Amino acid sequence: MQFKLASAFIAMSLLATTTAQPIQCSGVALCCNILTPILELAAPVTGLLTALGLPLLDQVGLICSNIVGNPAVCMEEAICCANIALGGVVGSTCVPLPI
Repeated sequence: MQFKLASAFIAMSLLATTTAQPIQCSGVALCCNILTPILELAAPVTGLLTALGLPLLDQVGLICSNIVGNPAVCMEEAICCANIALGGVVGSTCVPLPI
């Protein structure tokens, strides 16, 4: 019985440690509905991103919100973006976050 209790305690401790890892992101961690390569966006969207001052490199996150805490709570795409606009609703130069 004591062994089972100790094993359960250790398992819960390890789980708490792994879920509490800090986000490894040198930009802004976002949870986005869409993560797409910039080349797949329509011209009006790229025009809007240019007007917002975002560099058009690599991937873009659209319809985003900031991630506070663990990126695993994001049900869509957890990403890290070097550049954001509109308070984090749009991000550019983004890469997926490991969760």
